[in-house]
Amino acid sequence: MAEFAEMAHLVSMPLCRKRADGTLEALQELSYEEEREDLFRCLQRGRVALRVTWDYASNEKFQLAFNSRILHFTGHGEDEGLVLEEDGLAKLMAPQTITERLQRRDCKPEVVVCSACRSEAVARAFFEGGVKYVVHVRSTCEVGDIAARDFAQTFYQELVRGVQVREAFERARDRVRDEDGGHLEAGKFDLLMNEADEANRATLLTPLDSGSCEVAALPKPKINVCSPFIGRAVEVQEAYSHLMNPDVNTIVVSGDSGTYQGIGKSQVALCALRYASARAQIQEIVQIDCSYYFYGHADVVSAFSDAFGVPREPYEENALVDRIVSKLASSVQGTAGRVAVLLDNCDLWAERRGAQFIPFLRCLQAKMERGSKLIVTAHRHPDLDRIKIVRVGPLKAQDAGLLFSKLIVT
Repeated sequence: MAEFAEMAHLVSMPLCRKRADGTLEALQELSYEEEREDLFRCLQRGRVALRVTWDYASNEKFQLAFNSRILHFTGHGEDEGLVLEEDGLAKLMAPQTITERLQRRDCKPEVVVCSACRSEAVARAFFEGGVKYVVHVRSTCEVGDIAARDFAQTFYQELVRGVQVREAFERARDRVRDEDGGHLEAGKFDLLMNEADEANRATLLTPLDSGSCEVAALPKPKINVCSPFIGRAVEVQEAYSHLMNPDVNTIVVSGDSGTYQGIGKSQVALCALRYASARAQIQEIVQIDCSYYFYGHADVVSAFSDAFGVPREPYEENALVDRIVSKLASSVQGTAGRVAVLLDNCDLWAERRGAQFIPFLRCLQAKMERGSKLIVTAHRHPDLDRIKIVRVGPLKAQDAGLLFSKLIVT
C-alpha cells in the first residue's frame, strides 16, 4: 500500500493589525475562498498518494504544518515576514525565525508555496531552512487574485499528474502569461530550488494504481453574511475579542444612523460570529430578528419557541429561559464549543415591550452557561450588568463609496 504524503493548506485572515500605540488598523480582506475551492477540486482529481488538510494559519498550526511534505500558505506577505493570525490580530513571523525553526527540525516540507504578495524574504527563509523548492511572489510585486488562483490551480494540477516541481512551476507561469496579463503578471512568480535535488529529479508524489488524493472536506460556516462588508474590521475585531473572552457573556452592538437606514450593527455581529464559527470556536448559533416579531405578548413566545424548538406554554420568563438554556446545552453536549444567541434589531421590542424586554434579557444572561454568548443589536444599549459594548458609527466616505459600488455590482 502506498504511503500517503501530507499537504497542509493554511490561510491567514487577521482582521486588524495592532499599532505601536495600541490602536487597531484594519487589514485588507483576502478573497481566498475561490482559490481554495479551485485548488481542492483540482487535487481531488489527482491519482497520487497525497492527503490534503486545511486550516487557519495561527502560530501553532503553522509550526504543525512543518511536518507536511507540501505547505501552501495563503495570506498577507510583507518584507518583514509572514503575517499569521492570532485572536483575529496579525502576528508577524520574521524570516529569521522561520529559518531557525526549520534548521532545528529533521522533518520539514519539501515544497512550500507562498501565495502572498511580497513574499521573497520569507521564501528565502524557507529555502535557507532546508526546503528544497519554494514558490513565491517577488518582493516588489503584488499579484492579482485571478493570476494567483490560475497559477496555483495549474501548478498543483501538474504535480498530481506526476510532473516534477520545476516543470509544474513553468507550466503554471506559462498559463498566467497566456491568460492573466502577459509577461508582467507571470514575471511576478519565482521559484527557489536546490539544483542538486532537481538534477536527481526524485518523484515527489507516489502514483496510485486506484483511488485518488484524500482531500479533507471544506468547513461550512454556521452563518452567512450575504452583502459585501467593508470598513468595519475594527468593530468586528472588537466584537470577536469579546466572543473569545470567557469572562464576557453579553455583547451589545449599538449605534444609530439617525435615519430609517441601518448603520451596520447586524453586519458587525454576523461577521464576528462567522469569523468565530469558521474557526470552530462557536459550535451553535441561534439568530432571531426581533424586528419582525415583537408587537405583542404572543409574538415574544412564538419567536423564541420557534427559534429554539421549545414548547410555547406555559409562558413565564424563568420557565421560557430554562427551556431555552436546556435546549442550547443539549445541542452542544459532548463538544468543547461555545453557543451564541443573537437577538438582532431589538429596538422595537424594547420600545413596545420594555417591561418584558429587560427582565427577559437579565434572566437569559444569568442562566446561560459559562462560555455561551448573548449578542444584542440595538440603537441604544439596554440597562444590563456585565456587558461589553461595541459602538458602530457612520462609515468613512471612502468606505461608503466602495461599499456602494460593490452593492451595485452584486
